[in-house]
Amino acid sequence: MFNHIAGGVLMGLANLIPGISGGTMLLAAGVYRSLIEAVGQLCRFKITKQSVAPVVWVAVPAALTIVVLAGTVSDLVLNHRSLAYATFIGLTLGGVPVLRRQLPEWTLGAKLGMICGIIAMASLAMLESMGGFATTSGWIMATLAGALGGASMILPGLSGGFVLLLLGQYVVILSAIDGFKDGIKLGSVEAVMIPLQTLMPFGMGFAVGVAATTLVMRSLLKNHESATTGVLLGLLLGAVLGLWPFRVGVQPKVGDVIRGQIISSIEQRDQVKPQYWRTEAFSPDLQDVLLAGMAAALGFGTALAIGRLDQPQTPSKHDS
Repeated sequence: MFNHIAGGVLMGLANLIPGISGGTMLLAAGVYRSLIEAVGQLCRFKITKQSVAPVVWVAVPAALTIVVLAGTVSDLVLNHRSLAYATFIGLTLGGVPVLRRQLPEWTLGAKLGMICGIIAMASLAMLESMGGFATTSGWIMATLAGALGGASMILPGLSGGFVLLLLGQYVVILSAIDGFKDGIKLGSVEAVMIPLQTLMPFGMGFAVGVAATTLVMRSLLKNHESATTGVLLGLLLGAVLGLWPFRVGVQPKVGDVIRGQIISSIEQRDQVKPQYWRTEAFSPDLQDVLLAGMAAALGFGTALAIGRLDQPQTPSKHDS
C-alpha cells in the first residue's frame, strides 16, 4: 500500500512537470506491474478488492498531488529547473535496482529489449527537442489523441502532454476543457455542447487507449517476461536523456511553434508564459553541478526507500 501511495504522489508530480512520464515514476516506485495487473482485471470486469485497491491507492494521491502542488511545482521548475530535473533524474535512476529485481533472468531478449528501450527514449528526446506540430481539429483527431494519450499513461517514458503536442491537439483539448468550464459557469447548454463535441471522442479514445495498452502490457509481461522487463528497464534508463538539468528558458520567436500554435506576431510572442518557453543548454559552474548532484542523490535515495516500503514484487508467470 505504502509504495502505491508514494508511486501515486510521484506520478502526480510527473504530470506537473513537462516531458516527465507518470509511468516512469510508477516504475521507479516499483508498483508498475501490480497496477497493470489491477487495471487489466478491471478491464475484464473482474472487480475485486485486489483489482480496485491498487488503482485507488495510486489514483487518489496522484489527483491530490496535482491539485495541491500545481502552483508550487510550477514555480520550482521555473525558478530552480536544475534542482527539479536533477531530483527527477535521481528518482528515475533509483527505480533501476527495483525493476532489476523483477527481471527473472538476464537473457539475450532482456538485453536486446533494454537496448531498444534506451534507443526509443533517445529518439523521443530528439523528437521533443524539435517541438510540436501546428494545431488541427476534428473528432477523428480528438479520438486518436485520446487513444494515444491514454496509452501514454501506461507506457513508461512517454509524456501525455508531449503526445498531444506532436498531434497538434494540445491547444484543442485545453481550449475545449476551458470552454466546458465556462459553459458550466454560464449555465448554457449550448455553450457546454460545443466543447463536448471534442471532449467526448477524446474521452472515449482515452478509455480505449488505457484499456488496450494495459491488456497488451499485461500479456507481454505474462508471456514474454524477460524481454518486456528488459524494455521497461531500457525506458527507465533512457528517460534520463530527456531530463538534462542544465537548461534555461528562452523566449520564443515569431514563427516558433508553442503548445501546438504558430507564433505569428510579436504581441502573440509576448503573451506566451515562461513555463511554455523552449529551453536550451548552458554550461554549469561548479556550484550548479554540486547542487544538482545533491538533488539527484536525494532523489535516488528516496526512490530506493520507496522500493523497500513494501515487499519487493516478485515476477510470476501464473498471474491471472
